[in-house]
Amino acid sequence: MKILVSTPAYSRSVDIEYAKMMLNLERNTKHDYDYLFPVSSHISRNRNMCVLQALKDGHDAVLFVDSDIGIQDFTFVDKLIETGYKLNARIIGGCYLMKKSDETVYVAVEKLPNGKIDNLRTKPDKPRLVEGCGTGCMLVFMDVFRKLSDPYFSIIDKANLEVDPEDFWMCFNAIKAGFNIAIDPRFSTNHFGLKAWTHQP
Repeated sequence: MKILVSTPAYSRSVDIEYAKMMLNLERNTKHDYDYLFPVSSHISRNRNMCVLQALKDGHDAVLFVDSDIGIQDFTFVDKLIETGYKLNARIIGGCYLMKKSDETVYVAVEKLPNGKIDNLRTKPDKPRLVEGCGTGCMLVFMDVFRKLSDPYFSIIDKANLEVDPEDFWMCFNAIKAGFNIAIDPRFSTNHFGLKAWTHQP
């Protein structure tokens, strides 16, 4: 599979754990990886730039990974792909925390019994379908972007200073277009920002 790895690098740098993760991918997996590190200060522009490049170069998928993420399991891309096929999902994300704190709020949203959408607050024990996930670790097959319209990512301002983040907005549009979205909790996801956190499967 030909995969474009998309990583915004606002300071023109990535964490050492990110570099180790990519070296492990190159050494140990069968996929063909290309890399793009957009440096615009506008997050949606960075995401859209990578999608347009992947469409132009004929990639099979885009792997969005943030520059301060580290995943030691070098089979995580294969796990994302496997989950995609098992759950008929074309967008598959890793399971990681929303904030670098003790609060259990994941970067994924689910539909509640009352019909409302809210963040996932319980760690799933196996891959499952969701209403949206985050681009900190997200694999998207290109047929999604071929069906959606440019711009693929956009931050939507809402009342009371709330927003639909660019990744959730893309996911919501993908669901409207008939695609399923899943998260895969089977690998650890480390964040190496000002305060580190780890998701353990």
